[in-house]
Amino acid sequence: PGQRISDFEILRVLGRGAMGAVYEVRRGDARYALKVPQFSDPDSSLRFKREIQALAAVDRHPHIVRIITGSLQPFPYLVMELI
Repeated sequence: PGQRISDFEILRVLGRGAMGAVYEVRRGDARYALKVPQFSDPDSSLRFKREIQALAAVDRHPHIVRIITGSLQPFPYLVMELI
């Protein structure tokens, strides 16, 4: 909490698991979920990249969380709607 990733301020940890952590973040007045994966093998990076692409492909679907932004550099993260 209190740190920043890009223009998002980390507010709190929502959950942690074997595959990484999810944080509640804020940009301006809006709040989002930030997923930071922990890669356990070389294929994990490719799977995360595919996850970002899949979410972007179904943008605006009423039953799938909307992606805000994501990146693999300088480290992998994905920002999405907070639901």
